[in-house]
Amino acid sequence: MAAGTGAGDPPDARGTLERHIGRQLHRQRLAFGLSCAQLAAAIGVTLQQVRNYERGINRLNAARLYELASALGVEVGYFFEGAGESAPPIVEDAEVAAQQAETMELLRAYAGIPDRAVRHRVLGLLRQLADAEELEGRPISKID
Repeated sequence: MAAGTGAGDPPDARGTLERHIGRQLHRQRLAFGLSCAQLAAAIGVTLQQVRNYERGINRLNAARLYELASALGVEVGYFFEGAGESAPPIVEDAEVAAQQAETMELLRAYAGIPDRAVRHRVLGLLRQLADAEELEGRPISKID
């Protein structure tokens, strides 16, 4: 039996799961707008440890997985969603990460508006701005 696998597990099955959990962790950290250092501080580990979790190098125990889920605003089961399916590699693209962080910041700000009528007006304004940008021929994704 290969090191790190259990009886009946195909070779590298546990490593595959660790990498999947790492990808999910990476995606949620970016979506939440946190750097590795910020997440590390939030759960009391080193920056390198977070990087190792994201790469699937270090195995996460149940308590640490719970801490990560709490810090990132997801249920523990999120990390296992899609396990066993083929997944694309993590794209380390600073522009994509910045857009995801900006989107999450916008969502948090919008959700923080207590008045439903005001939220509705903000949504209408955003739609008008998006429509105006499309009419001018500028791609929305390139707006500064």
